[in-house]
Amino acid sequence: MGLLESARHPRMRRRRPSRVSSLFARGLVTLLALAACDPAGPPAPIRIAVHNDPISLDPHLQNDVLTYGVLANVFEALTVFDSELRAGPSLASGWENPDERTWRFHLRPGARFHDGRPLEAADVVSSLERARHHPKTSVAGFLVEIEKVTAMGSAGVEIRTRRAFPILLNKLAFVFVVPRDAPGEITTPVGSGAYRFSAYERGRVLRLDPAATDAGLLPLELVPVRDPRERTRRLLAGEVDVVQDLDPADARGLEAGGDYRVVARTSSIIEYLGLRVGDPRFADPRVRRAIHLALDRRRLVEATQGGYGQPAGQMVGPGIFGYDPGLLPPERDLEAARRLLAEAGQGRGFAVTLEYRDGRRGDEIARQLRDLRLVVDLRSAPWPDLYPRLRAGAIDFYYGGVATPSADASDIFDSFVHTQDEGRGYGQTNFIGYSNAALDEIVEQSGVTLDLVERRGLLQEGMRVLMDDLYLIPLLVPHDVYGIRRGVEWQPRLDRMLLGRHMRRGR
Repeated sequence: MGLLESARHPRMRRRRPSRVSSLFARGLVTLLALAACDPAGPPAPIRIAVHNDPISLDPHLQNDVLTYGVLANVFEALTVFDSELRAGPSLASGWENPDERTWRFHLRPGARFHDGRPLEAADVVSSLERARHHPKTSVAGFLVEIEKVTAMGSAGVEIRTRRAFPILLNKLAFVFVVPRDAPGEITTPVGSGAYRFSAYERGRVLRLDPAATDAGLLPLELVPVRDPRERTRRLLAGEVDVVQDLDPADARGLEAGGDYRVVARTSSIIEYLGLRVGDPRFADPRVRRAIHLALDRRRLVEATQGGYGQPAGQMVGPGIFGYDPGLLPPERDLEAARRLLAEAGQGRGFAVTLEYRDGRRGDEIARQLRDLRLVVDLRSAPWPDLYPRLRAGAIDFYYGGVATPSADASDIFDSFVHTQDEGRGYGQTNFIGYSNAALDEIVEQSGVTLDLVERRGLLQEGMRVLMDDLYLIPLLVPHDVYGIRRGVEWQPRLDRMLLGRHMRRGR
């Protein structure tokens, strides 16, 4: 999926012109002041505005796209994805398969942690075991078929799987290697990546410095800013160089200014509604289907994304392996939705609280569901506050997003959809309590199927089962929209990684 041109809905083009224009003028003053700085001083960091703080600085205790995208600068895994999500070597310089269940990895010579210690096979084994068995792990879902991990001397690791597991290389890219003596919860990260952890003031800035002084890399500063408008203001005022999740309403004004560029590309994220299993309001499948049919997804794309996105009819987007082209987003059918709700004995509607993180817009969803006679109370919260409640299964009606970072539907099925199974790692992020034994069987079979055509068919079959149940209601595939200062050379990635090694300052 290539880069997209910035596009806007005509109505959105008329929004807030004065705010962007006035801020742009002030931004020019700041830019002139920055240009006058002493060129002999230390290199200025690339400052990136993001929507929230990382969930954790421990790479095994979270499965959050933003957190992973930041920590990928500090840590490395055995494998790594390039910008188009092709898996290749990282800490592993190579590997071979003596048989279909055995993988032997050779570690990259000279790999060291930032504190100077050599990175050895014992660290890799310890990290994989920690990721699988830590009581608070959130990444065990990437390792569901691993049976045993052993060191082969100090420079080799053997992984034995229960069955053939052809997508292991993809999954290993999400499990970072930490020192073998890592504490129960890592608060001061020590990795082997291009950047070392320098300082962190929660709510203000996370500083990462190049691990090697001769690498030609610039320092990074990640600045959490929950309000999309404030992110734009800081970009225009010269306080940040890059904005992730740029407010779409500001995109055209930035482009017109000439000192900024807007990059938008199709995301690997699906925005969805999650209905908690066990909530009696959602127990009848006719209620869930009524909500599904009451939603005008095209209007949601315009109202919440400024036209940057497309309606979704399943829990992955086009271009993801396992996407079923037959599962199209339904057109709004309010009459059928009301009829289904009445047949379920809920014709008068009911009250519900819709929860979501700061920066999302739930007002349009609430407005549309009011037409179904649902009384929707909106409740937003900072992501670091919301995430623990979501993980604890304490949210009944949730508006969120879920990513397929390896562009394979198994990312959704293994961790987000499969019945929770602590012993094997399935269902690590299945926060709504969903369970379907038939779907579990399909998911597990797809993971060990070697034939790609057969495997795609299984993933598509699983998606149809999931969409029949509708405890997860897909809304839309957003576009990732970035605002980037002219002179900063960087192309955003499909997986939303914020990798400093790919960022440069031009002339």
